[in-house]
Amino acid sequence: MALSFGVTVLPDPPASRLVELMKLGEDNGFEIGWTYDSHVLWQESFVQLTLAIQATSRLKFGHLVTNPGTRDPTVLHLKWVRPELPEIPMWVAGYGPKALAVAGRVGDGVIIQLADPEIIQWIMGTARAAAEEAGRDPAALKCIVCAPSHVGPIEEGREETRWFPAMVSNHVKDLIERYGTDGSVVPHALTDYVEARKFYDYDEHSRVGAKHGEFVTDEICDRFSVLGDVGQITTKLRELESVGVDHFSIYLMTHRQEETLEAYGTQVIPQLTGASA
Repeated sequence: MALSFGVTVLPDPPASRLVELMKLGEDNGFEIGWTYDSHVLWQESFVQLTLAIQATSRLKFGHLVTNPGTRDPTVLHLKWVRPELPEIPMWVAGYGPKALAVAGRVGDGVIIQLADPEIIQWIMGTARAAAEEAGRDPAALKCIVCAPSHVGPIEEGREETRWFPAMVSNHVKDLIERYGTDGSVVPHALTDYVEARKFYDYDEHSRVGAKHGEFVTDEICDRFSVLGDVGQITTKLRELESVGVDHFSIYLMTHRQEETLEAYGTQVIPQLTGASA
């Protein structure tokens, strides 16, 4: 099955902005519209997704991610008001690099919050081992990868996405606390870069120019995100597909959001799905 595409939009005010971007994503061949859910950082995501449903006709919607402390599972596992479309499966076996910490609690797949093929292979291997231990078919696991993407000069992309590896470092810190940094459980490719981190400010969570991203190197930006011209981006996405990624969602927390969606719709998605937007 060909790689499918989604777009993740923050539920920032005004609500009409999320609706505009979701509609543009649908027009450009994206299949799923994702958003974050937080009771303190953004507007009410359920309301914004409902507005987006009304403005679109075929896009499916879901959360990347939500808070199990404030949302009852029976509320989260709903069919998103569009009964003519299949509901999005509960694809959460692990969130971000935390897949390692969920052995024995395997859902229908894994959400991986970075686009580094080496680390994805490690996480998927861990998830498949957990699935096999739980008596499930490892080959049936689905893999969603979420990362920012910038179509254009790679230097610009790095400056717009340093916030992203810094955000991932929150989850890496959790792994380090549990498993250490000797490489016996968690690979050095994931843990080494956080040594230079000094702080994290949730007021700038997922924001371009966040001060806490200043420690992130160019090399880490290139590994964790999908940056560059159309050729570089399609090459990276084909590599992700080759290591078992089923769905790629753009974290649309960068500048020139419309241009990114349109570039994917006209130049990237057709190369990987064989269909025009």
